[in-house]
Amino acid sequence: MQTPETSSAFLTTDIPGCGGTNIIPGYRKEQTPYRAELGGILGGILYTNKLCNKRNIGQQTGHCKLAFDCKGGVDAVTAISNGTIVNSTWSSYDILILIKHQLDISWIKWTMHHVGGHMDEEKDWKDLDIWEQTNVRADTMAKEALQNSRRQRISTTQVPGTPWTISISGETITSKIRNEIYESVWTPQIQKHWCKRMHIENDQNALIYWITFGKTMKNCDDNDRQFRTKHMAHISATNINMKQRQEREDKVCPQCRVNENNTHIYECTAGETTVILKKHHLELEVTIDSKGLPGMSLAISELLRAARLLTEPNFDIIIQYGIEQLA
Repeated sequence: MQTPETSSAFLTTDIPGCGGTNIIPGYRKEQTPYRAELGGILGGILYTNKLCNKRNIGQQTGHCKLAFDCKGGVDAVTAISNGTIVNSTWSSYDILILIKHQLDISWIKWTMHHVGGHMDEEKDWKDLDIWEQTNVRADTMAKEALQNSRRQRISTTQVPGTPWTISISGETITSKIRNEIYESVWTPQIQKHWCKRMHIENDQNALIYWITFGKTMKNCDDNDRQFRTKHMAHISATNINMKQRQEREDKVCPQCRVNENNTHIYECTAGETTVILKKHHLELEVTIDSKGLPGMSLAISELLRAARLLTEPNFDIIIQYGIEQLA
């Protein structure tokens, strides 16, 4: 059983004890405030439908106004209630399809309403309207439910209307199903391709944090991406490669007269090369210190120094920041 990450709550505005809580299924990477909100919406609709069936409240007389503080959730559920077909490419498809099922079988009419979140942080309690007060109470209930869930077993009983599911390596896909299937097929092949181009042994594949690698390549512009690709594939414009292409007279570094390959670019200790590296290194430190975690630039500096000198990094000087593992 996985450790729960998010929870939700649902309750009425005026009947004490009428409501409940639930723990949102899914793996850590899928847990978002939006998904948690959808879980609360589903719980509220399920609870109301059961109550209506028990009391024989029909569509001619029944109406429920459902309020929640996620604008994206309001838009999605309103679209579903108006007949929009739930697409398997949507985020949290598994919960949305259950919401649609419960709305379809419901005997009553539904209206969705958006309420501001955490309004108690902006106004005194007495100044909150009934929807805002109820939303604050629901947030408190959800937090308590999450704390209690870590001390007791969570029910895994399927909700009526649960659709077919697809699992990959034991993990059930809950969002963007087409993308997940595509990535499960092609990601291993892409990683194998990059390992080959970067001259990395297959057994070292697991040492690469591919998520960061992918984000870095996506976030840089075309010129940077092209340079990085060529550099990692050992086909960048070093003098060794340029000599092979007959575009240089020799293959040595113009600064220190050592054969210039892509590794030597970082290892060269010649005066002019060192000045250039220090300049860009300082710019890197300023950028990281302004946007990154404390001590991050120090860790990167130490790793660059060790790489240039072909020595083991000195983790003693960065361990105080608790980022040795990160480095």
